[in-house]
Amino acid sequence: MDPGEELKKLYKTNVIIGGAVILTMAIYAVIVEVIKAKARPFQGLLKISNHQTLRLSFYGLAILMILVLRFLQPLLYKHPTTNDHKKLLMRLNTAALVTYFFAQTPAILGLVLFFLCGLSRDFYIFLFISLLIELMYFPRTRHWENWLRSKSSSL
Repeated sequence: MDPGEELKKLYKTNVIIGGAVILTMAIYAVIVEVIKAKARPFQGLLKISNHQTLRLSFYGLAILMILVLRFLQPLLYKHPTTNDHKKLLMRLNTAALVTYFFAQTPAILGLVLFFLCGLSRDFYIFLFISLLIELMYFPRTRHWENWLRSKSSSL
């Protein structure tokens, strides 16, 4: 298969995966709204009066995920030791999948916080953070092509 076609196919697959991750986050929001409507007022599964420690812990974890992703991004695209086109494509694929995982983590934390404490506003803050990360690091064809070109020519 032509290297350009392989790149397009892999990119299309990653766009579908990224879209599915975003759709999953939208489903989280639907779940939150359905639970809020059916179990009014939903105060969470934990019956504690002060949620502040748990909230701050989850915000800390979300910030940690952002920092880890920020640190990992350059490592994921680090100079490869091969000029094999298939291995370079797999490097791009791995980078995208790792990014999707870290981007979705704050939304999952927000969903767990909602289930535990009933804090829907915090869920939406976490969801917004996840969507922002997803959009910031969403794969772009031009970026992938430039990266492949630079790695192929430098080896």
